[in-house]
Amino acid sequence: MSAQIRYGIFSIIAAAGIVGASLALGGEDGWLYAARYTARFSFHLFLFIFAAEAIFRWSDSAKRSGAIAFGAAHYVHLFALAVFNISEGLPPQWVNLIGGGFFYAMLGILVIASTFQKSWPRFRMFTFALALLFFTLAYAKRIPHEETALIGTYGVALVTCAITCKVIATYTNRGQVNRLKQA
Repeated sequence: MSAQIRYGIFSIIAAAGIVGASLALGGEDGWLYAARYTARFSFHLFLFIFAAEAIFRWSDSAKRSGAIAFGAAHYVHLFALAVFNISEGLPPQWVNLIGGGFFYAMLGILVIASTFQKSWPRFRMFTFALALLFFTLAYAKRIPHEETALIGTYGVALVTCAITCKVIATYTNRGQVNRLKQA
């Protein structure tokens, strides 16, 4: 079994564990907590993968593994969110269906391509940029509300830090590569 598949399975197990714990401890709101905490798990996993691939100069194989791990965790979140919405009888919003549907389609293509050893750096960056946009919007919309302002500020600050780390690491790595070529 390849490393990419193992990381995907680990992410599914971890996210499923979060769902199980949320259902066991959440009582009536178990699916709400499952959707909430699987989103937070995949958010932190994504930010780690996004920043670390530039900081540690990951190989293509490691980048594919990261894409599979994030995709697997985020699809567990989609399942928990869908079950919560269905159990509460909440109708889907068109904005979420179109934007989220497009993102999940791109993420699915990325996971399938990564599973079959295909490396599409531009497509991965496009999908990750979409994830950054949606995560930022999800946390930024919480800032104006007093009860969720802290978690919103926390999420936006983490996204800002991850982008800053990525830019600095990419700039620094390019400088090192250019110096090596000149020598």
